[in-house]
Amino acid sequence: MTKTTFTALLIVAVGLVPPSASAQQNTTEEMASACRPVVSAKVANETVAMPLTFEAGQCWGAFLSLQGVLTADVRIDQFFGICAPAQSTRTQFVAVFVRYADNHPEQLHTPFMETALASLKQAFPCRTAKSKSN
Repeated sequence: MTKTTFTALLIVAVGLVPPSASAQQNTTEEMASACRPVVSAKVANETVAMPLTFEAGQCWGAFLSLQGVLTADVRIDQFFGICAPAQSTRTQFVAVFVRYADNHPEQLHTPFMETALASLKQAFPCRTAKSKSN
């Protein structure tokens, strides 16, 4: 195994584990509820004025992990079919997730991580070789 492959696998293993055990068990509905205050928080000078609650912190931490994996230099993002630009922001990821959850109420009972990845894949799809040539 090359050093790059090992690094990529380590990033996936560590990065996809939410910051707390409860985040891992949360449904889409629970995390969307926790993330709504983050989406509505004022952003100025790259500072997010979100509420200092456990739920908002849980949302922020979960998306910190996702953002770290999906914008890493090792291109592990393409493994998930998500090609977010390197300059994508955490608040952008959270807003994409909440909007997706609001538009897909049939998925509110599903695990948070499943829906978060689906929402980001829809928002930031990777181009295929065929679509790049068009």
